[in-house]
Amino acid sequence: MREAAPHEIATIVAERAETRRIVKVVMPPERYVRRQSDHGFDFDEYLAHPERYEATLEAHLPGITALVNGIYWDVRYPRLLTRSWLRRAYAKGARPRLRVIGDISCDIRGSLESTIRATTPARPLYVYDPERDDTRDTLDGPGPLVLAVDNLPCELPREASLSFGAALRPFIAALANAHRGGALDADA
Repeated sequence: MREAAPHEIATIVAERAETRRIVKVVMPPERYVRRQSDHGFDFDEYLAHPERYEATLEAHLPGITALVNGIYWDVRYPRLLTRSWLRRAYAKGARPRLRVIGDISCDIRGSLESTIRATTPARPLYVYDPERDDTRDTLDGPGPLVLAVDNLPCELPREASLSFGAALRPFIAALANAHRGGALDADA
């Protein structure tokens, strides 16, 4: 895996330079939104007046295979991925590069319009059909695969705790019987 800047996406795709490894691109807000009046960007203004901004993420999407979204979003902010873009991209059986969307924010019909419902840890994925604006609980069909587990941050500590507990289990008896009195640190 290597990291690249957002402006490198089109070149990497055109040159087919990275067909066998993952290229990670982190996009700061100034790469996915811009001021409508002059295409500039000011973070403080964006937070205070998001209505002055428009999304530009869709310009990068032809070069992206997997999109992971973890931004704060509410109705004042522009949508980053629209149903209309997805409909055009997947029209008439087309297979665009964008295949997977991981919406960690999980704002239903929010910044990513492909997130039309939350998924669960037991059923974490669906295929979003942009033509029908509907989902399928399969791994095939027209549209991108969407992961939108609304409590995903809770699952990661749970998995880590289970793994740590399993690794620690063989040592519990020895730990319980070890050092029954006094300070553990000789200087204490």
